[in-house]
Amino acid sequence: MRNLQKGSDLKSIAEIERLPLHFLQLDVTDERTINTSIQTIYNEAGRIDILVNNAGYALSGTFEDISIDEIKTQYETNVFGLIRTTQAVLPIMRKQKSGMIINISSGLGRFGRPLLSGYVGSKFAVEGLSESMSYELEPFGIKTVIVEPG
Repeated sequence: MRNLQKGSDLKSIAEIERLPLHFLQLDVTDERTINTSIQTIYNEAGRIDILVNNAGYALSGTFEDISIDEIKTQYETNVFGLIRTTQAVLPIMRKQKSGMIINISSGLGRFGRPLLSGYVGSKFAVEGLSESMSYELEPFGIKTVIVEPG
């Protein structure tokens, strides 16, 4: 998670339920934290079977009122963050000849909606990337799944 301080509720539930969860700091806009976390997981487990790309947020407002910097920040998390984390695990999954990449998109990755142009555009990008990656990765035993909540 990006901010480990915000995970106290989840950590408490994991302890109560005796769930074997481990928490690492990872910000999808920071390659250093991605590489450190992926390497830590690989060193501890010896493999990585599943990557869930679920980092994201919705930017709302009329298109003409959203600044280019706000749109860039939206894409940094929703699109480029997904790309960074996926590219970090792919060498491991290719070596294993297996793995699954689950990309959380949105129903809004399939159709437009007013006041959400930046968000919708980023989710359209996730859809296109996911569909194209699936063709490239399938020969290596790596499956790509798109989840479209909403």
